[in-house]
Amino acid sequence: MMFLAARLVARAVTPCMGWAPYLASPPPQPLRLASDNRTMRFLVRLGWCLPALLITECLGDAPPFNERPEAGALAETWPADGSQGVAQNLRVLAVRFPERAALQEPLRLLDEVTGEAIPLQSLGGECASIGWPTGICAIAAPKSALNARTSYRVVFKGTAEDGLSLEGQSLFRTGIGRDTLPPRLEPLECALDEAALSVGCALMGDVYGTLRVRSNEPVRLWLKAGDAACSAIAPRETASLLLRGLAPATRVKAKLQIADAADNLLEQDFLLQTYAELPKLSISKILANPIGKEPDQEFIEIHNFGSTPMELQGFQVSDNVSRIGDIFPHSMILSANGRALVVAEGFDAQSVVDSAIPSGIPLVRVQGPLGTGGLSNSGEVILLRDAQGRRLSAAPALPSPQAGACWFRTGQDPRSDSPEQFSYEPLWDCDPGRPVAPDND
Repeated sequence: MMFLAARLVARAVTPCMGWAPYLASPPPQPLRLASDNRTMRFLVRLGWCLPALLITECLGDAPPFNERPEAGALAETWPADGSQGVAQNLRVLAVRFPERAALQEPLRLLDEVTGEAIPLQSLGGECASIGWPTGICAIAAPKSALNARTSYRVVFKGTAEDGLSLEGQSLFRTGIGRDTLPPRLEPLECALDEAALSVGCALMGDVYGTLRVRSNEPVRLWLKAGDAACSAIAPRETASLLLRGLAPATRVKAKLQIADAADNLLEQDFLLQTYAELPKLSISKILANPIGKEPDQEFIEIHNFGSTPMELQGFQVSDNVSRIGDIFPHSMILSANGRALVVAEGFDAQSVVDSAIPSGIPLVRVQGPLGTGGLSNSGEVILLRDAQGRRLSAAPALPSPQAGACWFRTGQDPRSDSPEQFSYEPLWDCDPGRPVAPDND
């Protein structure tokens, strides 16, 4: 009885301990749960939490959930804020807002020391011409060369759709001389499941492909392959370009264009090869920091989002892009729309310290702990590959919010490792095997 009481208190107080950071750092997307019967458990837990919250004043200094960030945090600039050694013959400067906005004033460029306004020529607001695929942009060009070794301030002002004033500024500093040389591609170390190309590293799928490149200076990039195209800005020399809408099992000609701050251009032609249709398997949940024994009670939930059963033998999960990872050693058929838990060989399925494992949820036991000695509580990339070593899905390096809390995939892309595809909710159990409703916003 004493053990049971202690366990209940621990399970109730643990979420309270994570309340303050949860308020201060809301999840990337709001979590939407498919099961309404969990509301009762939320209320029960909240009843346990309220006394602790009142005593510790968890809510005292926490910012409200809907607090808006500063305008500067909403905007991106080219050159990027803090850039050093910018060419004196800078050809274009730009500001991008990622939400609907109306610019109230033209861009201004000021000498940081003298306050002198530098004459600019407006170039409109087509974000794609800069390299940003979306957004509201203001673009301008200095009418003359900038001074050497001088700090400049870009000032912008606009209004968001909801009336929020978007005022901000960014700084950059010039180097010495004009830049007349095109950017140069630098070598990259490719992951185990990436293809090494002349331009960088390509992670190919069946209808998509991601190209990673590195240049010797900040650049803007445009990539086209067949009818698919994308663009990006690499203010810190490295960029990833995601192509969608490719045809499966097809070799396609691709062209990469790279422009630096002085609009010097580098063009590279190469080939991309897509796979035939990949298995429809996704990483859907991760428990890296269980309340129970570590690393034994960690798990990775995988989801068959396809319409046919899938044989899992030979598939693997890994926490290292250069490591083969933990191979699924035995034959197991995962039903269509089914879920399974990848666990360590020491996993105790009868333990109720963390969320109980529902009956019927298959366990894929791998040798030893998951990953490299267990999953990191501070966050690490998790990869899922098929028996041929092709990457099927990935989860980003997100730190565990608290003991017993899971990261859930709530985005629409079952293969993406973008943090925006994942959410957590510290007051809920992980509920392995239970689906989470996707975020449709």
